[in-house]
Amino acid sequence: MTRASSTLSFSLTWFEIPWGVFTPNHVEGMTVGGRGLSVTHDADLWSRAQYCCLVTGQVAGTAAALAAAQGISPAALGVATLQRALLASSVDIGEAGARWAC
Repeated sequence: MTRASSTLSFSLTWFEIPWGVFTPNHVEGMTVGGRGLSVTHDADLWSRAQYCCLVTGQVAGTAAALAAAQGISPAALGVATLQRALLASSVDIGEAGARWAC
């Protein structure tokens, strides 16, 4: 963290968001993204930014489409399957995610 004048800035390249926050409890067949994610107060600082909302919306939409195509609930979708689809769409899922998706 650096301090320039009265503005705080953080150096952040990417972070992981668990798949479970995209599928609401007790609501079958639904995915959420953007500001609707279930996150802690600390994570909320990062997950509410416009770019993160854009990417999490793409994750939620991709997952919903894959689940519909397979005739399953999004919560039952395999994470590796979702990660492969995101990589095929040129979404940067980070080094750890890319290793698991192979």
